[in-house]
Amino acid sequence: MGKPLAFTGAIVVSFVGGLLVSGAFRGPDAGGYAAAEPFLTVPAAALTSWLPPISDYDNGGEPLDDERFEALMAALEEAVTAEETLADFGREADLHLWNFLRRLAIPELTEEQTERVSAYLAELSERHPDHAGMISRNAGQVAGYAAAFPSVPPFSISSALLGDPTLLTDLDVLSSGGKPWEDSDVDGLLAWLDAVVTSPETANDFESEASMLFYFFTMLLQLGEQTDAQTARVVDYLEGVKADHPDAAEAIDKELHLIRNLTPGRMAPNIVGTDTDGDEFELEEYRGNVVVLIFSGQWCGPCRGEYPYHRFILENYEDRPVVLLGINSDAELETIQKAKIDERLPYRTWWDGHEENSTQGPIATAWNVTGWPTIYVLDEEGVIRYVNKRGGALISTVDRMLMAKQMREMEAAGAAAATAAATAAAAETDTDTDTEEDGDAER
Repeated sequence: MGKPLAFTGAIVVSFVGGLLVSGAFRGPDAGGYAAAEPFLTVPAAALTSWLPPISDYDNGGEPLDDERFEALMAALEEAVTAEETLADFGREADLHLWNFLRRLAIPELTEEQTERVSAYLAELSERHPDHAGMISRNAGQVAGYAAAFPSVPPFSISSALLGDPTLLTDLDVLSSGGKPWEDSDVDGLLAWLDAVVTSPETANDFESEASMLFYFFTMLLQLGEQTDAQTARVVDYLEGVKADHPDAAEAIDKELHLIRNLTPGRMAPNIVGTDTDGDEFELEEYRGNVVVLIFSGQWCGPCRGEYPYHRFILENYEDRPVVLLGINSDAELETIQKAKIDERLPYRTWWDGHEENSTQGPIATAWNVTGWPTIYVLDEEGVIRYVNKRGGALISTVDRMLMAKQMREMEAAGAAAATAAATAAAAETDTDTDTEEDGDAER
């Protein structure tokens, strides 16, 4: 049974970083996202065709001829010694080496060619000892790619496309405060996306690359709340890309659905389904509570790693208005029934695994869940406030939302009491006035 990669979230974490986008962007006007300061950045290695076209190395798995091999080796040396590369060798060279390895994927290398590549990378490591670990990591893949592969691995899975992982701290601050995106940040994200979407390596196989790129973009966008105007701006851009690349329409439409319906600030779609006891229930039944929606499965190791935090919430907020609801993707109902007992997870769960591919049940499909676990946190009105808070961050998010809910209720109660007091005072004044008027009439 095929399953989405449980480590998709980990890929996203390694993918999220940032430097400085250079080059031109396809902005609708000079004041649009093309002119924005990028929130994320793209390395120079992604913006120019440094290596021979990848199509030159799609030879059906035949041995790689010496002419094309020598051309590739010479281009790699030129790329890693370029001024742009030396300015940030760790990131730029990492992407160059990845694109080099991708060109080795389909053809078969001879033993001599494989030894040449390994010797070159060893010498490159001596030239740049501070980056020996990065070079060694790439060198470790040479033997695997020397044999013929049926397809080229995606350009877009390289963590070097974004770079500095310290940006995650900034993004976490943004999402932990429930802050809305600034217009400049949304335009910056679009600038980054446009740079990668229009890069030469993406153009080699746009349909397959787009699926990953737009998925990453949406994951980033879900870290903050968007205004309607910001959403419209993002949608307009993606609709334009779809018009230019109709073969990628399905992948883009999935992300458009998420952006329009499943990002912070949007009302969560209602869920109707059957729980693990066979009873039908709806998400809307739990309005008035902070709701944690957990897309999970016993088959998924990272999902099981979240169980202790779920138990903590259940035990420590037992008398508070917070509800955990699961959407389970195990193929067999008995699996989740047993897990709920063994793992001490008594919260109500929709069983969504009764499909040919259990991770593509109707609920997970409607919510476009491709990474496991996926977690949404909703406020008491049913509005999505946070996406993919895990571990201790989920606990602190729930605690913060409960405090905010309590403050709103206290403010509402105070306002109601003030209104009632004002109404009573007005009524008393009216009564006193009426009494005085009656006394004057008697006199």
